[in-house]
Amino acid sequence: MSIFGGLFGKKEPEPPKYVRPSFETELGRFVYTGDPERYVEEVGYESELVWYDDTEEDDLLMGVYIDSDTRDSLEAGRCYGILAGIVADKVRIDHEVRLTAARHYADKDGFVMSDGMLTSAEAAANKFQLTFISVYRDGRVVYSVDLGYALDEVEAGHLHVTVAADGSVSVEECSY
Repeated sequence: MSIFGGLFGKKEPEPPKYVRPSFETELGRFVYTGDPERYVEEVGYESELVWYDDTEEDDLLMGVYIDSDTRDSLEAGRCYGILAGIVADKVRIDHEVRLTAARHYADKDGFVMSDGMLTSAEAAANKFQLTFISVYRDGRVVYSVDLGYALDEVEAGHLHVTVAADGSVSVEECSY
């Protein structure tokens, strides 16, 4: 030990920092959301996907979350498989989810008020945008839909369209 080491003591090595597990796929890089230091409600992986790639502007990214296969597992193959199927059929699914959101506000004849005019739910849905997809281990898929300012007299800015494992669909207004 040098004289300085004895006078000032040895520095304790810092404990290694936690590195979040991740994996790369053709859809992108998925980063684990769990935290060994604290409890978190959702344990899985997050990523961003190019969803709307046919715009004149830059490609628009959408956030995605997939559950791990179990709360104690780092594997996420089941939910990743569901997400890959969604992405493979994204044009149809995007249209159906946005139309479901618009029909939530439509009258019995299928019309909504948009920009001060009576508009078909189909036309209003074209103004909406999917912003996030969550795939859960119980088979649920939750789509977050940004309504923008497409509908008159609607205070909710977002909707969650949930497709359960059995195929049933529910819609929930969000205030954020």
